[in-house]
Amino acid sequence: MAGQSLDLLQGTLDVLVLRTLLWGEMHGYAVSRWIHDRTDGVIEIEDAALYYHLTRRGRQQLRVGESTWRRYAEAVAKVLEPA
Repeated sequence: MAGQSLDLLQGTLDVLVLRTLLWGEMHGYAVSRWIHDRTDGVIEIEDAALYYHLTRRGRQQLRVGESTWRRYAEAVAKVLEPA
């Protein structure tokens, strides 16, 4: 399983891209490369459709999306922990 890329769950791409853009404006290739490198190649994204820049609304969406994903990840982690 190690080294295998994962399929993204719905809603994941927006949060990942918006988080990446906190580092600064990037073109699609740089965004996909940053995510690939940051996840040690576990998450791979096609760069062709990634042409974003972070707006005020995007920052707001990121805060909501990060909060939702953190709650989700914590809940899944609790289920996966030994009883």
